[in-house]
Amino acid sequence: MNGPHDLGGLPGFGAIPIEVDEPLFHESWHARIFGTTFASAVARALRIDLQRCAVEGIPPALYMSTTYYEWWLHALEECLVDAGALTREAIDERVQRLATDPDAPLPERDDPEFDAIVQAFIHHGIPAPPEPVQRTARFAVADAVETTVVEHPAPGREHTRIPGYAQGKTGVVERVLAPQSLPDAVVAGRGELPEHVYAVRFRARDLWPDAGARDSVCVDLWESYLRPAGAGPAATKETS
Repeated sequence: MNGPHDLGGLPGFGAIPIEVDEPLFHESWHARIFGTTFASAVARALRIDLQRCAVEGIPPALYMSTTYYEWWLHALEECLVDAGALTREAIDERVQRLATDPDAPLPERDDPEFDAIVQAFIHHGIPAPPEPVQRTARFAVADAVETTVVEHPAPGREHTRIPGYAQGKTGVVERVLAPQSLPDAVVAGRGELPEHVYAVRFRARDLWPDAGARDSVCVDLWESYLRPAGAGPAATKETS
């Protein structure tokens, strides 16, 4: 995926810290950004795929020097401005106002019906595509498949959900999952394009040579990322 976010298998970043009794949110504003992002998605002012693409577009030095919910805040602002729900001038004006008066009350909305929809969205995930997939699944459990290699002319302007470490690899279909809209198509403005999703299991050593001999990695992949194993030279897929 050619961006600073796609770190799977890269060395040099040290051990992952594990906090005992880690809180759900470390700061109260983290919860607010989380809730605002999902509320914006329910209100159709933001698409989760576009939010992820906005995070991927953060310059590498800035990405590495900021935190998870700072990425979410950046993406939220970018998506709401692109959707016409906010202007950059309005954001700057609010920042200046809160810098002057940090205790100023924040806007509140009392809408129990909307709150219930947001809660369902958070707990149960993105609803199924508006139109069912008419064609049958191309692959079945135990099929051997190869993954495409995605080329990105400019990181952050395109989007895909196949991680870099799983591109150009061979695996086996573990499960056939419910259809979902293809993220690549949503970001490119080509519509929903729902298609089947598969849980594909890879031998860990096929992804990273120093992995354990008995280890495996399972990745959920859209149908257009896959082709039958042994079908010829590895495919290259453009995201635009």
